[in-house]
Amino acid sequence: MPLIQCPDCNHKVSDTAPTCPHCGRPLAAQTIEMTGKKIKKLQILSFTLVILGLLPTIAKNGDSTAGLLMILAGVVLYVAARVSKWWQHE
Repeated sequence: MPLIQCPDCNHKVSDTAPTCPHCGRPLAAQTIEMTGKKIKKLQILSFTLVILGLLPTIAKNGDSTAGLLMILAGVVLYVAARVSKWWQHE
């Protein structure tokens, strides 16, 4: 674990540290997440719909129309969220 010098305060800092513990200067580039909350909410909603759709479908041995529709809606929402994420941020 080699030590490097902080460019601002010249204290010795681990090369794996994200910031200098003495002055707080960032030492490595930080990744900023570009996914919006709306897209994340859609992904959570789609996952929830799939899970809630599986419950009656499993209970009725695949004979639940409402369950199958919820699963289908969840999958469609998930695909829409992924396409939206790709379209806006990648």
